[in-house]
Amino acid sequence: MLPPVVDGPSIGIDLGTTNCAVAVWDSTRGHPKWMRFANIATPPRNSSKIGRVVPSAVLFLTRDAAALHNLLDEAQDVDGILERSDLVALVGNSAVKILEKSQAREIEMPFSPAQVSAAFVASVKRLIGAANSIAFRNSDFLDSLPYRVVSGGTEENNLYLEITPLGSSETVLVTPTQVSAVLLQSLRLSAGRYLRLCAAKKQLKVPGDAREPCCHAVVGVPAQYGRAQRSLIERACRIAGFTGRVLLLTESTAAAIAYGLTVGITTATTKTILVFDMGGGTTDITIAEMHPPALEAPTSVNADFEVKVTFGDQRLGGDDMDAALSRLVWQRLKVHPSDCSLHTQREVLLHGKQAKEALCGNAEHGDLQPVNSYSMTVHGRSICLTQKDFEAVIEPLIHRAKKLIQEAIRQYKATSCTSIMTDQTDAAITFDEVILVGGATRVPAVRSLLKQLFPPPVPPELCLSLNAMAAVAQGTAIQAALWSGLIPRYEIESALMLDAVPHAIGVRLSEAHFIEVIKKGSPLPATGFAPFQLADARQAGVTVQAVEQVDIETYESIGDFTFLLHRMTKAQLANLGNDARLVDVGMKLNAQGEFVVSILDPHDPEHVKRRLNHEKIRAASADGSKAGHSVLNTYTATAEVCEGEALLTDQLVLCFVCILLFVVYVMVKLLVAEPISVLQP
Repeated sequence: MLPPVVDGPSIGIDLGTTNCAVAVWDSTRGHPKWMRFANIATPPRNSSKIGRVVPSAVLFLTRDAAALHNLLDEAQDVDGILERSDLVALVGNSAVKILEKSQAREIEMPFSPAQVSAAFVASVKRLIGAANSIAFRNSDFLDSLPYRVVSGGTEENNLYLEITPLGSSETVLVTPTQVSAVLLQSLRLSAGRYLRLCAAKKQLKVPGDAREPCCHAVVGVPAQYGRAQRSLIERACRIAGFTGRVLLLTESTAAAIAYGLTVGITTATTKTILVFDMGGGTTDITIAEMHPPALEAPTSVNADFEVKVTFGDQRLGGDDMDAALSRLVWQRLKVHPSDCSLHTQREVLLHGKQAKEALCGNAEHGDLQPVNSYSMTVHGRSICLTQKDFEAVIEPLIHRAKKLIQEAIRQYKATSCTSIMTDQTDAAITFDEVILVGGATRVPAVRSLLKQLFPPPVPPELCLSLNAMAAVAQGTAIQAALWSGLIPRYEIESALMLDAVPHAIGVRLSEAHFIEVIKKGSPLPATGFAPFQLADARQAGVTVQAVEQVDIETYESIGDFTFLLHRMTKAQLANLGNDARLVDVGMKLNAQGEFVVSILDPHDPEHVKRRLNHEKIRAASADGSKAGHSVLNTYTATAEVCEGEALLTDQLVLCFVCILLFVVYVMVKLLVAEPISVLQP
């Protein structure tokens, strides 16, 4: 358990591809408060209330241009995020309003549509940590982005976004992490203003001092995000000014947490739930089990709610539907997007989004009833898109969503083989609840698919009780309250959940040889170990290349960890004979993302003591008695001392360089020193 925070509030953030939302736990009401933001949030139609959904959009402009056109009050300073100090940014609805006015060619708009298009960035989450080779290989993906992506020389896989700020003729290159930092900074500042103004007025009791700036956050991330992508999101949070704890949580797991708080655990049997989260750019699936409370007080309420499977697709969401409709428009125009200006490309993409919302019914804006057709004018031509057109172009996307669900169920069967027969079909597995989260789940074809895969009576119907746009923010707010240490656990125990490892973690021995140490889907905190054979029994050390298996043949490096080995005596070598020397490599990943690698050498006396502790902990885990819990506590204290033996290769190199420099220094001093006089008798 982390020590409690004592300063600013801890908030939950849904950093979505298309939209963002922020929530905070309110002890007064016993549920998360979804915050309303002026300027950056889209106001609901036919209502005077301030909006709560923030478009994930940024418009860059010079400070002089903002002052000239009376936009400074809405503009956000980006000094410290971008290298150019003369730039500011409009975020969320402020940016979208400028874009829409320019597209409509309103008379009072001082900027041309082409100028606004060149300064506008949206859906940047799709490029976080994207590999350069993969991004440029997928032309449809690049065409779906409303800005130019160029190759560069940064450590972020060589991807830059090319923009021309309003009021400037010079092109600026920004990274996806920098744009995300601008968004996060705006959300952080807006949340701070909201709490300072409304905490006392609305009698909000939040984790942390509402009068202080927001400095702690739990941010939702897609299920398929690897450690490299997660580290980029964390870096963006740091750049945005979150100086305290920054923790990441799988988005569909966050939605399940919000569901757990809503329904509690009221049954005497285990419930299995499936969360289907389809947002603007990603689709995530979480399968979790809700266990009834134990007869005796459990040592950890987390045991009642456990994630079994997380699975997803980083290239499947509402934006892909917009792009599919846009491609249909280009086909009917008989024009290729590359032959048109960036402004025209953005205009067609915007029409695709508006067509999708009209054909599905935009519940967030109050347009509940879908229309049968949508007409637009592009290049002087009138084009009409119908419901039939929409269903036809998104059919491949719906098929991919179906495959995702089937794969998640297959993985669930594999992890639950003790309670589910391995020869059962997918249809034989029943779910007590199928929960819909994310704006794209409003698409009729998506709901039809889920009803087809999960027909009544179990579940009786799709669960729509959670607000699709708020569930992730509310779930992360609950987790932020838990990790703050300032909220009594009994307030939120029905929502507590064990998250799961999204990808297998292990050791890369060669290009084609990967040894799994921590299994995919293991509940957090997760541990694992595997035996390895040393090349030479006399070697002084060993380097472990820890990697994450993000796909069947795709690995992302976590780091190289170097350990010094115990020097074997002649007697030990003689006893070893021709047998290989083995060591166990252990790995540990906790819910806060902290990763530890250790080794266990049976020829090292200190390591033998640790092995005995391992055996005690396994026996204690199976025991469950008070004596067992005592051993658990003792082992935990011992493990904290033993962990961290690994030295990163960079640290060893630095040590070696320092020693070498010292030796050179001594030699130079000896060479230039005066000779010592010899005393004569």
